[in-house]
Amino acid sequence: METELKLLIDPRHANALRKHPLLKKYALAAPQELHMSDTYFDTPDLGIWRQHAGLRVRHVDGGWVQTLKGGGGAAGGLHRRHEWESAVAGPAPDFAMLKKLVDGHKPWAKLLRSTAAGQAVQAIFTTQVTRTIWNLRLATGDEVEFALDQGKLQGDSGQEPVSEIELELKSGQPEQLFAFALQLQRKIPLRIANLSKAQRGYALHSQQAAAPAAVKAEKLELSRHMNTEQAFCAILANCVGQMQANEGCVIGSHDMESLHQLRVGLRRLRSALGLYQELISVPLQTQEDLAWLATQLGPARDWDVLAHTTLAAVADGAAEDIPLAPLNAAALERVAKEHDIAAAAVKSPRYARLMLSLSARAHGVAWSGFGQEAEQGLGKPAAKFAAKTVARAGNRLHKRGKHLHQADAQARHRLRIAAKKLRYATEFFQSLFPSKQVQQYVKALTGLQDGLGQLNDAAIATGLLKQLQQADAGLGMGVSFVRGYLAARAERAKDSLEKRWQELEAMQAPGRT
Repeated sequence: METELKLLIDPRHANALRKHPLLKKYALAAPQELHMSDTYFDTPDLGIWRQHAGLRVRHVDGGWVQTLKGGGGAAGGLHRRHEWESAVAGPAPDFAMLKKLVDGHKPWAKLLRSTAAGQAVQAIFTTQVTRTIWNLRLATGDEVEFALDQGKLQGDSGQEPVSEIELELKSGQPEQLFAFALQLQRKIPLRIANLSKAQRGYALHSQQAAAPAAVKAEKLELSRHMNTEQAFCAILANCVGQMQANEGCVIGSHDMESLHQLRVGLRRLRSALGLYQELISVPLQTQEDLAWLATQLGPARDWDVLAHTTLAAVADGAAEDIPLAPLNAAALERVAKEHDIAAAAVKSPRYARLMLSLSARAHGVAWSGFGQEAEQGLGKPAAKFAAKTVARAGNRLHKRGKHLHQADAQARHRLRIAAKKLRYATEFFQSLFPSKQVQQYVKALTGLQDGLGQLNDAAIATGLLKQLQQADAGLGMGVSFVRGYLAARAERAKDSLEKRWQELEAMQAPGRT
């Protein structure tokens, strides 16, 4: 199994990286420079790619080498994949040799036995890269191959530049890759790369291989054999993974749903840190960075809801003489500006440092703790921590919802936050509870959240509409109509809240006694 950390580096910083004192300090010998040309092969229907594998032939140092990679995955920039490699006579793959290499690995042997894979493969895309390699032995004794790649990918739809770093673990612990990367990042801006060259190349070749525009959180599976610390790392990796999966579309296309999912990942992450606040001390810089990111992403999402959801709904039922078009145009103008701000934040060195720091923690690079008692708590079974944590969150929600029928806007807002935190906690630990109980409870929680969310959206929209009217008094008639619509919708939401609350209260929350 190959284990490597991939990072992106701006070509402008490549020379500074080559001269970095840490490379000189830990290098076992002078760096080696290689000129590599890779061709990736697949069937016309991308049969190899659809099996989560990649097949390439590399021309380097006058010879040819074929490589098959498959399985594994990527999380926080750490890529783990099975790898089989051998010399070949020329620029085409040798399937007979590959079959010998993967003998005993059933999924990959089956793939290679396929007639289509053996007889109908074709070149899909190519790479041209100059690789500079340093073989390092870190202070901890871990051995790492550090490679700087610069060049290009070439596919049917064009080409893309390559400027990235690969830290391949030869011996030692994966967390040391992150620890070393964090040291480098103090002087040189680096970004986590979750996409491999193969993924980027396939995206150039075909839309079949392109990632979906928006990515929701993957279902989290915790084992009852995990301790509380291991569960935390898995939860953190899951939240960071959701955020990173949506970065590209937030930066590149200002996709509304991708921004929403990145923001959901951020909220889930902050909620997770809150659940562990008695056991894990989050560095002040990380806390500040997370708060900063929330302020950069929040307004864009608020304006998206107003422009694309609220005003669209109002327009469907409004008379033709209601001047909503100018109001919608003004809201869309603000949407564009706020998406620019959100994209700049996600593209910034500050965001890149935050993501690398969080990914490092998820892979075992510890933050300072609260002492021996906290360490003992982290070593206890995750199932016990989960039951206690979800029960505590459920009791908090129960307390805040007791007098819902008398609640004002501020009290309902606190209830919505409590419901959201309870839902996230339940979803984090759902694999440790009876599945049917969790599904029914999360469904009821979601119903309550939706009702409270409508009231919150109305309150936020009212403030945004006020901003638009202050900037352009001519929008007053449209603003007044929409505010009336929101007030009526809020009253309907209030009427259904009590029913949703009673349905939730009648259910037994996971972990609650």
